[in-house]
Amino acid sequence: MLDARRIIEHHIDTDEGNDPDQLRWALALELEDAYADNERIRERLGWGVSVGCIALGVEVLAWLIEIGG
Repeated sequence: MLDARRIIEHHIDTDEGNDPDQLRWALALELEDAYADNERIRERLGWGVSVGCIALGVEVLAWLIEIGG
């Protein structure tokens, strides 16, 4: 997770962490991890939306059958 406090503690407020290249490297790794986490969440949400759409289609079909008699 990209956490500003952790970045400040580990890369800004330390003598050995003040190198801009090290900070860029650490941020790149953090962003890659955040992207992977978001991708997993997006996939789960996508499945949820798909199931919801199918359920809605079944419900509309049931309404049409009920209305048609």
